[in-house]
Amino acid sequence: MIGLGSLFSPAVGPANAIASAGFMQTLLDGGALQAKKRAAQYSLDLPNAGQLILRGDYSHQSRIFFSSFEVRELSQQEYGWLKARVTYVAPDSHWQLAAFIDNITDEKVISNATYIADIVDSTITGNMAPPRTYGAQFKYHF
Repeated sequence: MIGLGSLFSPAVGPANAIASAGFMQTLLDGGALQAKKRAAQYSLDLPNAGQLILRGDYSHQSRIFFSSFEVRELSQQEYGWLKARVTYVAPDSHWQLAAFIDNITDEKVISNATYIADIVDSTITGNMAPPRTYGAQFKYHF
């Protein structure tokens, strides 16, 4: 089991920028950002038939604000992200076949947001993280 946990808190000053989990977060006094990750991997040797590798990853992100003013409309509520992978490695290790699924629970996650003000109108724009994604992968080693 591999684990990684982080807690970021502001340093001295009015605002401090911290990059975490691909997000740029500006923290004001009293703010804190938490990101925790866990992973487990198990390898099973198959007699005269290669190897099977099972892997699971989970990460948790606390609420994140995309504005230094902590505007709730420019934030993402806390969420968990789960992914899994199964890999078969051939006995000669020259090739392998894997199946994977990312964002298993199909979380709707805002990865960034920006407020655009105008005299006539104003909008909030941003990007979403990828939805549930799954697929297969084949590798051949020469």
